[in-house]
Amino acid sequence: MTVERRAWSSWRRRARLAVALATAAALAVLLVDNRRDLAGALDRLSRVRWGWLAVAGALEALSMGPFARLQRWLLRAGGARLGFWRMVGISLAGNAIGTSLPGGAAWSVVWVFRQLRRRGADSAITVWALVMAGVLSGVTLFVLLVTGLWLAGARGPLEVLRWPTLGVVGLGVVALFAALAARGRAPTARVAALAGRLATALRRWPAGVSALDAARDLPARLGAVFVHPGSWVKVVAFAAANWLLDLASLVTCILAVRGAVPWRGILVVYAMAEIAASLPVTPGGIGVVDGSMVLLLDAYGSHAAVALAAVALYRVLSFWGLAVLGWIAWLVIALGERRVSRRLRDQSDP
Repeated sequence: MTVERRAWSSWRRRARLAVALATAAALAVLLVDNRRDLAGALDRLSRVRWGWLAVAGALEALSMGPFARLQRWLLRAGGARLGFWRMVGISLAGNAIGTSLPGGAAWSVVWVFRQLRRRGADSAITVWALVMAGVLSGVTLFVLLVTGLWLAGARGPLEVLRWPTLGVVGLGVVALFAALAARGRAPTARVAALAGRLATALRRWPAGVSALDAARDLPARLGAVFVHPGSWVKVVAFAAANWLLDLASLVTCILAVRGAVPWRGILVVYAMAEIAASLPVTPGGIGVVDGSMVLLLDAYGSHAAVALAAVALYRVLSFWGLAVLGWIAWLVIALGERRVSRRLRDQSDP
C-alpha cells in the first residue's frame, strides 16, 4: 500500500469515527436534556399497538421484494433467467451479510456475484446488474429526499438544501434524456467504468479476479443489451417501491407507539437516515441511523418520546428482523448447495 493510500485510509477511519461520535454525542445530549422523554418512550413501548406493529413488520418484509425484482429484471435484460423467490433469498442473504459484518458491503457484493454466477448468469451482465441496481436505488433515494425537502417547505433544519438538491436533480434528468435520445441503450461506457472500479476494489476478496475479468468484458457484452427507454419506468418503480415500503414501516411504527406522524417532514427524516446508513461508519449504521432519525424526527415536530420509541421499533424490524431473515436465507442456500455438491460427488463415485 502506498503512502497516499495509507493516508487516505487513515483519514477515512478518522472521519467515520468522528461522524459516529458526533451523532452519539448529539443523541446523548438529547437524552440528558429530555430524561422524562426517555421514560415516556419506555411507557409508549409498554403500550404498543400490536396490530400496527404487525403491519410494520409485514411492510418491512415486503420491502425486499421490489429490490429483488429490480435485480431480476436487470439480469433478464441481459439474458439471465432466475426465479423470483430465488432472487428474494439471495437479496435477503446479501443484505444480512452487508449489514451484519464489518466491511460487509464488499463481502455482500462478492457473495451475491458468486451466487448469480453459479445459477448461470453471465459474469459481465451480473456486474452490470449489481452496479445498475445500486445506482438506481441511490438515485431514487435522492429524489425522495428532494421531494421531502420541498414538501417540508421552510420547516426543519434542512430547508437550505432545497434549491441545491433540486438543481442536481434537474441536471441529472437532462443528462439522462440526452443519453437515451442519443442511443436508447444502457449507458455502457459509464456503467463499465463503475463496474471496473467496483471489481478493482474487490480484487482482494474471493471472486474479485473473476469480477475484474467480467468488468473488462462489459463494453462488448453490454452492446447486446437493449433496454427500451420506456422500460426504465418499471425499473425505477421497483427501486422506489423498495424505499417506500420501508418508509411505510417507519410510519406504522410511529402509529404503533400512539404518535402523530410528521407528514411534511417524514420523507426528509427517512431519506437522510438512509443516506447516513450508506456511510461505512458502523455495520448497518448502528447508532448513526438511530441517532440521526431520532434527532430529525424531533426537529420536524415529533415528540421526543414518540421518536425514541418509534425508532427503536423500526430498527428492530428493519435491521435485526431483516438480518435474521437474511441469515436464515443464507443457511437455506448454503444447505442447498451442500446437498447439490454431495449428490454430484455421489454420482461421480464408481
